[in-house]
Amino acid sequence: MNDMSGHKRFAQPSRVGKFAFVLMPRFSLLALAGAIEPLRHANHVLGQDHYGWPLFSEDGNAVLSSSGVPVTPSGSVKDVPLDANVILVGGADILQSYSPTLVKWLRHIAVRVGMVGGLCTATRVLAEAGLLNGHRATIHWEMYESMREAFPKVELTDRLFEIDRNRLTCAGEAASTDMILNLLLSDHGKNLAAAVAAQVLHGRVRSPEEPQAPLAIRTGIRNKHLLQAIALMETHQDDKLDIEQVAERAGCSRRQLERLFQTKVGHPPVTFYRNLRLDRARQLFFETNLSLMEISIACGFANSATLSLAYKRRFGRSPTHEERSIVKTSAV
Repeated sequence: MNDMSGHKRFAQPSRVGKFAFVLMPRFSLLALAGAIEPLRHANHVLGQDHYGWPLFSEDGNAVLSSSGVPVTPSGSVKDVPLDANVILVGGADILQSYSPTLVKWLRHIAVRVGMVGGLCTATRVLAEAGLLNGHRATIHWEMYESMREAFPKVELTDRLFEIDRNRLTCAGEAASTDMILNLLLSDHGKNLAAAVAAQVLHGRVRSPEEPQAPLAIRTGIRNKHLLQAIALMETHQDDKLDIEQVAERAGCSRRQLERLFQTKVGHPPVTFYRNLRLDRARQLFFETNLSLMEISIACGFANSATLSLAYKRRFGRSPTHEERSIVKTSAV
């Protein structure tokens, strides 16, 4: 149905139209643009400026994106309007990109605005503020393991995005577009969402249940037995399986599995599995406050001495000689 201006009429929106985006240092330009552009196109299709998207930073100064592009915001977080949905935009080096002052501000603003959300790695900051306890949330797949260990009160998923009551979280990058399209779908119906998706050349509106980065895409591997074996290894890091069990569950013999790994991966399965667990241990060491013993258990090593020895062989230095990232400690 068209109005007198020639624009189609869509369902009246149920959510606040204004979004306030707070840019973290080294934020992802793709995640930000992926959220803003669908809102711009929605205004065009609606024939009115229903959605707004002012930008803010913690101190009001220009912020460098992860690609080095400076963006000048409208103001500081003190200027964020209370009639907005507040969305933090994260990116690279998130552990060094926020302050206790920002965390305190988030706790203050969360009870005064509509929805609060985070794109890409900004989920970590929301969790630090205690705003995701008891909520479903997601984060970019590279930070999933450390986030899960550091914040057990958060119902963490590996989905593209999560919309749980008044909390929005998104894996970032192109998934930002999917989250906004689903909000438009909820607000205005499928016709507007489809029209905006077409405008941004997004083939379809992806549902949140779709995986962020399927294993076949991440690894470039197509063999079903090998993919199943790697998937088993990824999901059984704390309760390590032996290679016989992996081969049996992957539907092949141990000899066949060893041949597949050697040919397609370049390492025997034992070495690949150990390196996978060591990589996870290194991530947990830098991105959480877990003790070395806790990390050992989480990564399937008998004790911290065994982990330290294997860690040094892989990375050239023991974990006790690494300069651990400064991880903010939540007070909630």
